Amino acid sequence: MTEILKINDLTFKRDRKTILRDVNLCLDSGKIVGLMGENASGKTTLISLIANCLPINSGEIFLHGEKRNQLTNKYVSYISDLDGFSKSMKIKDLMKFYKKWYENYDEKKAEELRQFLKLDLNLKISQMSKGTKEKAIIMFTMAKKVNLYLLDEPLSGIDIFARESIIKALMSWFNEESTVIISSHHIEEIFPILDEIVVIDRQTVVGHENTEDLLESGMTANDYFKEVYYEKGGNIDA
Repeated sequence: MTEILKINDLTFKRDRKTILRDVNLCLDSGKIVGLMGENASGKTTLISLIANCLPINSGEIFLHGEKRNQLTNKYVSYISDLDGFSKSMKIKDLMKFYKKWYENYDEKKAEELRQFLKLDLNLKISQMSKGTKEKAIIMFTMAKKVNLYLLDEPLSGIDIFARESIIKALMSWFNEESTVIISSHHIEEIFPILDEIVVIDRQTVVGHENTEDLLESGMTANDYFKEVYYEKGGNIDA
């Protein structure tokens, strides 16, 4: 296995407020990793920092052994939303855009994803529901050939039946040399496909566990979250 991501003593502040502090994390290749944490725990901020969308205040992020910078963007696929595009653009227009501007865009894989997710080529962004936009984001994120895929709450607007099929298909959407980080409130639903779980609380990583070990001990993802949370001094309802 190859070390895909390494974070050393990462701290991020915005408007003098600490969002993340002293974050340390290492992830290897070939993993599907679930990122857990309460609302405003820093999950989205961490993903944005890994994707080079935010400046680092202190600490270091390494992608495939290289310090995070514009050049290391070739290792990461992350799309936060479709707001930067004209609302009149159609799925087929977006596909042409990504083919033109991204060398690591896999046109064949994108088409396979589009068909699986049942995205109409002529559907405009302005016509998309929240769930449809999330499907489009999943499609364009996973259509690139990279080492690290970042999915931030990709299933929140998708109905439960579609979520189930997407979750089952995730295993075949990335190669064994890559890693996927999924931040999700539906962590129990994706638990069966996860290799590892990372828990963020009180602005830092408080837990990182192999899911096989959790299963062997009879624990669910929520069991582990609560155990780590209380152990670190949290206060949530049981």
